[in-house]
Amino acid sequence: MWFTNFFFSWMTDMLIVKKYLNVTQARKLANSLGCFPSAIGLIALAYAPKNIYIVESLLVLICAFKIASSVGFHVNHVDISPNFAGTMISISNFISNMFGSLAPIVAGFILTDTSDILLWRKVFFVAAGLYFFTNIVYLALGTGELAEWNNPPEYEMVATDDNEQKKTKNISADV
Repeated sequence: MWFTNFFFSWMTDMLIVKKYLNVTQARKLANSLGCFPSAIGLIALAYAPKNIYIVESLLVLICAFKIASSVGFHVNHVDISPNFAGTMISISNFISNMFGSLAPIVAGFILTDTSDILLWRKVFFVAAGLYFFTNIVYLALGTGELAEWNNPPEYEMVATDDNEQKKTKNISADV
């Protein structure tokens, strides 16, 4: 993952710098390179023979490609709103961790017999389906454009005649 993270970061940056792709297209490409091959790898893992070398190789490839989403969706928060990126990352990580916490519960419902290979295939198919679905949603709705609400108008407190404070819009913030 360490090496592929540098590769995907460099590749995405070069595509943007050389103007082959805009930021939105580059983020969507990187996210797709992270999700689609990983989903295919999970499906292949579901049908892998009982050979530790093949299984380990597939897991390494899945992880190597999955890291591409770190320069897709994960960096996208800074593209959309540098001023609120930390808050957005916190919210998306919270949601991600909530669903991640449900993974063993869902697997437990599916795996009524942990020695049944067909049930394990269902678990891998559910995970692959989530990769496909979430990436399709990102491809449809994702953007790399700066959001309007990134720079909210500034307000200042002004004293009134009856010693109350009133919020007024600072005109210089709109310029």
